[in-house]
Amino acid sequence: MTTAHARFEQIPDALHVEVAHRGRRTLVTVRGELDLATAPELERTLTAQAHHHGPLLLDLRDVSFIDATGVGVLLRAAAAARRRTDLQLIPGDAVIRLLELCRLRAHFSYTDPPPD
Repeated sequence: MTTAHARFEQIPDALHVEVAHRGRRTLVTVRGELDLATAPELERTLTAQAHHHGPLLLDLRDVSFIDATGVGVLLRAAAAARRRTDLQLIPGDAVIRLLELCRLRAHFSYTDPPPD
């Protein structure tokens, strides 16, 4: 018998999160699938970055899949950011599509990608 916990351990690392500090800005780049199995990793990263002052840019262009759990992480991060800093999304197609379907696009601030 396989438990839910054991099944999550068998899922390959489907999410990659990178953090870069550029002056006052913090850039969090997310690649892969943002879902029930991987959302806690992003949430931990965003919580750890919440103490930095200055804009927090969340680059989601390479998110290939996002579910309701991932949207929940984004909503909580946006609410927390309003108290301390400014969260700005750089959305990709999958994120835009789900935010529009859920009628949540207006809940976030957006920005262009920073130059390399």
